[in-house]
Amino acid sequence: MKKLIIVLLGIGFLQGCEEVIDDFDKGCTSDCTTVNGVFVTAENVPLKGIKIEVDYNTHVDHSYSTRNIKKTVTDEQGFYDLTFYAKDTELGNGGPGTFRLQADFSVLDTTKYMVPDRVFMYGNFNLSRRDTVLSKAFYVPRKAVIKVSLHNFVPQQPGDKVVVSTFFPSGGKVDDGFLDTDYNTGAHTVAAKNVLNQTMDLFAAAGETNIVRVYRVKNGVSSQEEIQLFIGPGNPVQLDYDF
Repeated sequence: MKKLIIVLLGIGFLQGCEEVIDDFDKGCTSDCTTVNGVFVTAENVPLKGIKIEVDYNTHVDHSYSTRNIKKTVTDEQGFYDLTFYAKDTELGNGGPGTFRLQADFSVLDTTKYMVPDRVFMYGNFNLSRRDTVLSKAFYVPRKAVIKVSLHNFVPQQPGDKVVVSTFFPSGGKVDDGFLDTDYNTGAHTVAAKNVLNQTMDLFAAAGETNIVRVYRVKNGVSSQEEIQLFIGPGNPVQLDYDF
């Protein structure tokens, strides 16, 4: 029995401990840091009610600490503003932890928008000084479906396949993205099943120009074709391909 107790105590020690410090109610009147931006969808329509939060995360040995710093929600114009005071120990790249900005999209209807449960918009970032303004705009695509019908899919040898992908604007602003847009790129990929004729449903962005890419491997030889496709409101899209 004594040996069992010692083993359990050892496991608890290895798991470490986690501390959460709630500073949400603390304001800042001088020497403040500001993180702001806007959330929009197609045609720059603002998205209100999205929860935004910034915190500071520390990991030392087996101990974890999170300081919840500031939270807000986007307003009628989709705008958010987080103004807070960064502690001395939280400044610089050599500190014990990093800041994190995250967004919670649970207010949005997932049948109308392509959204994850939660997005870490900056991932982890550091501050070298307090009087800093960081701006981060974010694009949430409206959901559309492209029906892709594949005919005569008869693999000739192992490794033969068809993979269909869509690419569309989604995420934070970027200087040089994959698409002709100010925002990052989202994607949805479906691989064909071993069925002669089939239809695959792929998500795409309504009100935007999407890229549809079909990648084939037939008789061991790969090929790829790609089209650009604008999806207007209320217009179902059907595409047909042969293997």
